[in-house]
Amino acid sequence: MSYILVEALPFCAQTRTFLMMSGIDTIHHLIEMSEEQISSMDGIRDEILDEILSFKRLMDQWTKQGIEVRCNQRLGIQPDGSGYTVINSIYPETVTNRKYEMVIQNKDGEFVKDCLIDEMNVSKRLKNSLLSFGIISVRDVMDLDYDALSDIKKLGEKSKTELIKYLKTHTTIRLCA
Repeated sequence: MSYILVEALPFCAQTRTFLMMSGIDTIHHLIEMSEEQISSMDGIRDEILDEILSFKRLMDQWTKQGIEVRCNQRLGIQPDGSGYTVINSIYPETVTNRKYEMVIQNKDGEFVKDCLIDEMNVSKRLKNSLLSFGIISVRDVMDLDYDALSDIKKLGEKSKTELIKYLKTHTTIRLCA
C-alpha cells in the first residue's frame, strides 16, 4: 500500500479530526514531525497527544525491526509511466504540470470542489470498499496513485470499472492560465 490517509489509521475520531484540522492528512506528514512539534500544536489535548505519540513510537519500532511502511501520498510520474494518480489516468492533460482545478458534479447537479463517497451514485459494494480503505471523498480517490486502486480490498475489476466510469462522467478539470 503506498497511500495511507490519517482517516485509515486506528485513531479515535477526535484524534483524526484534530490531525486533519491541523493540516496533517497522511502518515508521511505525521512521521516527519518531531514529538516536540506535535506537543506544541495549538489545541492538542493530553489524550490526543498520547495516542499520536504511541503511534509514532510504534512506527519507530517497526523501522528498527526493518519493517517498511510505505506512506507516500502521491508518487511522481516515473519515466516508465508508473506513478500516475487516478486523475492523471482520466485526464492525461494534467500530466503537463499545468495548474488545473478539478470539480465534481454532486447529486444535485451542481459542480463543487469535493463530495463525500456516501453521496456518490455508485454501488454499495464500491462505497464500502472505498470507505474501508479510508477514502472518504471523491478528491481522495482522484489523488490516489493509480496502482493503489489494486490495494483496496474487495475492489475487483468490475468495481474499478464502475469507479472510473463514474469519475469520467461526474468530474471535470479546468486548466488554469
